[in-house]
Amino acid sequence: MERKITYENIAEAVSRLKDQSISVNSHTVRNYLKAGSYETIQKLLDEYRQKQGHPFPEGAPAYSEELRTMFNQIADKMWDESLKLVNHKYESAKQSLMTLSEGFKRDAEKNARQLDEIERQLAQSREELAAQDQRHRERIENLVGDLNKARGQLEILQQENDNKKEQIDRLQAALGKGAKATEQA
Repeated sequence: MERKITYENIAEAVSRLKDQSISVNSHTVRNYLKAGSYETIQKLLDEYRQKQGHPFPEGAPAYSEELRTMFNQIADKMWDESLKLVNHKYESAKQSLMTLSEGFKRDAEKNARQLDEIERQLAQSREELAAQDQRHRERIENLVGDLNKARGQLEILQQENDNKKEQIDRLQAALGKGAKATEQA
């Protein structure tokens, strides 16, 4: 809602515009105040000038009140139409942004669901790998146990083999002595 323009607002605007060496009229006052209708501003500006003893700006032709009113009505209508156009453009842009925002939100939700699924699959893969790792460790322990058992049996067999070699060597030696003794006899 537009704020209500007062005589004091006009007086301040005139003072500021003059300080800046800007021509004082309903348009420059309206631009300075950023509010009010041209008709209201013109009426208050006329009142200000009357009180100051200057009914019209220096060098300005004395327009009839009817012409001034007509001009202000046209300016107000143009202002209202401009506001309608700006509001329409604003609403259109706002709707476009809302549509984009909804699309981004849907995409974000979809991406979040995909991320959740990937995290679930990753957790499941970790569990499967951990179970597989445990089975491999148990298998390795079993193989190491079997290997150690086989080494033990191999040592026993090697010991038995060494013992048998010694027996064979003793028997061959004894047989060799017995054959010499038989040859000598």
